Amino acid sequence: MLSSSLLRKRGGSHLAAKSHHPHGVSDAMVIAMRQQDIKTISKELDTDKQIRFQNKLFIKGPSFSKKAKGAAIKFCRQCLAFEISCLFVENDSYFTIWLQQNNAYAV
Repeated sequence: MLSSSLLRKRGGSHLAAKSHHPHGVSDAMVIAMRQQDIKTISKELDTDKQIRFQNKLFIKGPSFSKKAKGAAIKFCRQCLAFEISCLFVENDSYFTIWLQQNNAYAV
């Protein structure tokens, strides 16, 4: 289940919520960040389609309006239930979810 800490910002730091797999073996997580952080960490890839974060490849998923924040969080919870890591990225007027592509690692 997604931790409520995802909703809190601490000086712009990245916050992570790990999946609570019954056997404790899942590496799936949700990391919250701002759009400008994406541009800083992933200059070498096409940030309109894919990004590299912590040596993992993420593809652009759905976007949600600021009013639909609850739906965006629910989507992230569903990702964790399927052991899919995602980035919860906040822009000025919306949120975008980036999904780790088949748990692939970028080289």
